[in-house]
Amino acid sequence: LKGALGQQKLMNLLLRLRQIKKDPKIVGVVLQLDGLQSGWASMHELREELLALKKANKPMVAYTVNAGVADYYIASVADKVYMDPAGGLDLLGFSRTSMYFKRLFDKMGVFAQFEKIEEFKSAPESYTEEGPSAPALQNRTRLYDNLYNNFTADIAKSRGLTGDKVKELIDRGPQTPLELEQNGEFIDGLIEPKDIDKQLAKDLGGNFAPTKQHIEKPTHWTVPKVAVISIIGDIVSGESQTVPLLGRKVVGSQTIVEAISKAKSDPSVKAIILRISSPGGSALASELMAREIISVREKKPIICSMGNVAASGGYFVAAGCDHVLADPMTITGSIGIFAGKFDVSGLLEKIGVSLYTIKKGKHAGALGAYRPLSDEERAMLKKQLRYYYNRFIGFVSKGRQISTQKVDASGRGAVWTGHDAIDKRLIDQFGSFNTALDIAKERSGLKKDEKVSIVWLPKEKTSFASKVLASGGLSTAEEVSGLFSIRMALSRFLGSDWADLIPSSLWLKPQEFSARLPFSVDSVDDHVDTNPEAKLRQTAILVD
Repeated sequence: LKGALGQQKLMNLLLRLRQIKKDPKIVGVVLQLDGLQSGWASMHELREELLALKKANKPMVAYTVNAGVADYYIASVADKVYMDPAGGLDLLGFSRTSMYFKRLFDKMGVFAQFEKIEEFKSAPESYTEEGPSAPALQNRTRLYDNLYNNFTADIAKSRGLTGDKVKELIDRGPQTPLELEQNGEFIDGLIEPKDIDKQLAKDLGGNFAPTKQHIEKPTHWTVPKVAVISIIGDIVSGESQTVPLLGRKVVGSQTIVEAISKAKSDPSVKAIILRISSPGGSALASELMAREIISVREKKPIICSMGNVAASGGYFVAAGCDHVLADPMTITGSIGIFAGKFDVSGLLEKIGVSLYTIKKGKHAGALGAYRPLSDEERAMLKKQLRYYYNRFIGFVSKGRQISTQKVDASGRGAVWTGHDAIDKRLIDQFGSFNTALDIAKERSGLKKDEKVSIVWLPKEKTSFASKVLASGGLSTAEEVSGLFSIRMALSRFLGSDWADLIPSSLWLKPQEFSARLPFSVDSVDDHVDTNPEAKLRQTAILVD
């Protein structure tokens, strides 16, 4: 388990673990961790599937050289955890820094004007405030308390400790490998690579040939299908695409609506799973997808499996499904909406640029960047936001079958973990992608152990940028991989918020009202994956 674990790689891995659990020829599992990167819900989902392997009497050993927080979180599930004595354990807790630009904008002569609904919808605060508002700080603190408590409790349970003891050990860090071996709470020993085989034979009860799980592909097309439709990244209207230079994916409503319609009309597709890992984006695009999802419910089961984040517009889409599953560490909710603009007339004045505008109509130019909104125009904007917010909570009320008053009480921009969302009826149950598959089979009348063909939608298209790079003799994979490395390096040194300062959905569709989470939580779901295994999304595979 190495590097970025985006949603497509994760789902393929979970399906493999599902088959490993049922394979009598596999006697044990070895986890080798090296710089794993993903969101916390993905880590927890993977961890739960590994725990299921242990319950199926598959002994498990983990080995790492230099473990980060995510590496150790996964490694701790194993029966034994070993480390290279030359390595280390960077287990220092959770930290996140957000940036606020009001003072910079004031110096530049840029005026950020945004309206939002409601007090917890803090996305515009990065532009309009010098720090988080009291509601935003309260919401975010609760969110990270939940994540950290879940994280430490999981490690504690696997290592036979208490949650408070794990927090105490983390606060002592970083510890040297020798200290970790001597106290024995986090690892079971130090082993050099040359001695690993000997230790594995001891722990697994003998020498066994290593193997990779075979992926079975359909030999005929009479096998029932389950369509998996991925909604990963910022939501925009139009077609899905990759944002140039950033190497980030955005999910287009037109692309997803077409994929849902195709799965709905295909008689061989018995059920649909929506895998959502999106902070939201365009409110318009979110509603277009949500309406198509509601139309499916009359014909066949459509199950939502939330990934790291299904919030704001991402939650708008999820709410229309028959059944909604999330991980306790999924970030969800954020039912709210905002809109606004940047007035750069002051900046232009500072640098000596004069403006002369001819306008016809009282509010002409209101949406432009060369004058501020009047008080009347801001009131009009707020009125529009209220209309679209009411549509948002009305749709959630219909999809989730709860009153609009209860939706509003859980909404107003408030962000929740899955742990809280289940009590507010925003989700139906905790469960992984594999749990969603079991429910999809059950609701479509298939037997639990019946083989189905997993079909990934929508089919990925080669982008124009990829064709240009290829024609110029450049390696698209290398270019994108390099850009992603730069992005991760910037995230490490500037904080995970830097790439979301102006989200992809606002870059591409600045004129549309936004239903988007105000921050990310160290997720790498939406980067362009160049790993060859990701191409499995083009191929149907069989699972039982």
